[in-house]
Amino acid sequence: MIKHRTFKDSDAEEVANLVKETMLTTNIKDYSKEYLDNDLKNLTAQDFIEKAKYFHCYVFIDDFVNKIIAVGSIGAYWGKNDESSLFNIFVSPRYQGQGIGKQLIQVLE
Repeated sequence: MIKHRTFKDSDAEEVANLVKETMLTTNIKDYSKEYLDNDLKNLTAQDFIEKAKYFHCYVFIDDFVNKIIAVGSIGAYWGKNDESSLFNIFVSPRYQGQGIGKQLIQVLE
């Protein structure tokens, strides 16, 4: 069963690993490794902990394997109170194409 909940600081390392795996597996098709490696410098476990202080961050968990399989955040757009933006939307490569991303966006909206 797939469920979702708000991000906890204890999720940070697993989320950072999910993001790295996704970027180097899926995003590598559209970006150079050098570009992705540079982006990953700002997507560490500590970065996710800090971002969670300002954004509403959610994780999706596959209960069967007890792993985080997706992450996403929503927050103020450039500090505006009347506009929001989505941040750090990632779905594990093994779960892509199964509607998890769509469910994640629905939760964030």
